[in-house]
Amino acid sequence: HNVRQIAVPSLLAFAYNCLPIKPDPAVLVIARPSRRGEVYLSAYARTGKENLKELLAARPAELAAVPGLFRTVLESQASIWIAGAAAAEVKQAVEQEHATYALQTLLPDEILSSAAGVARVGAALYAVQQFTPLDTFEPIYLKEFIPKKQKRSAFDRLPF
Repeated sequence: HNVRQIAVPSLLAFAYNCLPIKPDPAVLVIARPSRRGEVYLSAYARTGKENLKELLAARPAELAAVPGLFRTVLESQASIWIAGAAAAEVKQAVEQEHATYALQTLLPDEILSSAAGVARVGAALYAVQQFTPLDTFEPIYLKEFIPKKQKRSAFDRLPF
C-alpha cells in the first residue's frame, strides 16, 4: 500500500477562506477558542493577492499572553484583521495593552468556515509534493482527549 496523505493546518485553511471576504488586510490573525481562558491562534501576512505567509505558528495561548505574542506583528503592520470565534476576545486583550493599534474583526467564523480553504491548501501542498508520512502523522489537538467511562454497560440492561 502506497498511501500518501497531506496534513492541512486548519487555521491556515480558515485564513484562506477569509481572503475573499476582506481582501486588503496586511496581516490576518485567526483566533479560535481553546481551553479555559485560552485561545488557539496564528497570524499570517499577505504576500500578494492570494497568498499568505505564516508570521506566528498556530498555538494555544492565554488571553493575557496574546499582546506579547503579537508585539512584533503589531509594530510592523498597519492593517490587521482578526477572524474566528475568539476574535472579539483577542481584539479586546490586545487593545487593552496596545491602545494605539486599530484592529478590525471579520465576520463570525460560522460564515467563513468552508472546505474550500482546506482544498486550496491541500492542492498547493500536493503541487509541491509535500506529503505527510503516515507513520509520523499526528493530529494536534488543543485539549487532551480523555474518554469518559459509561456508568452502565449496554449489557447491564439486558434482561438475563
